[in-house]
Amino acid sequence: MGNILGIVLPAVLVTFVGWSILRLGVISTEGARGLSSYTFNIAFSALLFRVMRDVRPQDLDLDVLLAYFGGALIVMAIAMAVGRFVFRLDGPERTVMGMTSAFSNNGILGIPLVLTTWGEPGLVPLLMVMALHSAILLSLCTVLIEWHRGGDSGTRIARRLGRMLLAVLRYPVLIAILLGLAWGVVAREFDLAFPAAVELALKWIGDSAVPCGLIVLGASLARIRLAGDLPQIATATAIKLVLQPLCVWLLAHHVLGLPPLATAVVTLTAAMPTAVNVHIIADQYGIFQQRATSIVLVSTALSVVTLSVALALLT
Repeated sequence: MGNILGIVLPAVLVTFVGWSILRLGVISTEGARGLSSYTFNIAFSALLFRVMRDVRPQDLDLDVLLAYFGGALIVMAIAMAVGRFVFRLDGPERTVMGMTSAFSNNGILGIPLVLTTWGEPGLVPLLMVMALHSAILLSLCTVLIEWHRGGDSGTRIARRLGRMLLAVLRYPVLIAILLGLAWGVVAREFDLAFPAAVELALKWIGDSAVPCGLIVLGASLARIRLAGDLPQIATATAIKLVLQPLCVWLLAHHVLGLPPLATAVVTLTAAMPTAVNVHIIADQYGIFQQRATSIVLVSTALSVVTLSVALALLT
C-alpha cells in the first residue's frame, strides 16, 4: 500500500498546488489558460514524440483499442439507459450523461500515473487510446445529440462532424504521436539521431508535462462548483469509476487475452475520472451543464481512493 500511495499521493499534492494557486490568486484564470496551452501543445507533444519514436509500428496491438473502446461504448449505453428509464432524461441529456460516464481523463491524469507505475513501455497502449479517444467518443456524442434533436439535416451533422474531425487531426498530441512513429521508422532505417542539444531540450520540455498537467488539472477544478441533481451525479460517477474499468478489464483479460501490461494500462485508463473537457459538449449545446461539471469534480475527488484500489489490484 505504501508503494501505491507513493504513486497517487504526489499526483494529488501537485493537483492541490494547482487548485490552491488559482484560488489564492497567485495565478489568474488567463495565466492558467496559458499554462494549459503550453502543457497540451508543447510539453505533452515533446513527451509523446520521444516515447513513440522508440515504438515499432508492428508492435502496436489493435486489441488494445477494441478492449478500451468496447468497454467505453458498453458503459456509455448503460449510462444512457439509466438516464432514460431511471431519471427520465430526454435524448440529448442522457447522451451527455453517457459521455460523462465514459470519457476518461487519460491525458492530464493518465500519463503521470501510467508513467510513474510502468515507465515509458506503459505509455504505448495509453497513447494508442489517446490518439482516437476524442475522435470516437466526441463524434458519437455529437451524432446522438443531433439525432435526438431531430431538427438538423444530415448535411449539418456531417459539417459539424467534419469540423470536429479536422480539429482532432490538428490536435498537437496526435500529430506528435504520428510524427514520433514516423521518425522512429526513418531513424532506424538510416541510423539517424538528433544533436545532443536538441535531444536534451526535448527531454527538458517533455519532463515538464507531468507536473504542469497536474497543476492545470487543479486549476481547472478550482473553477468548478458542485451543483445539480445529486442522484444523477452519484450514479454517473459510480459508473465511471467502477463499472467502466470492470468492463474494460473483462474485455481485455477474458475476451481478448491482452498481455498483462496492456491489460493493466487500459484498465487503469478506464478507471480515470471524467475529463474536464466533457463540459465543452454540455456548454456547446446548453444541456446537462451543472451536472456535467459536478461529475468532473466529484469523480476526480473520489478517484484518489478508486485509483489507489485499481493500482493495488493491477500491480
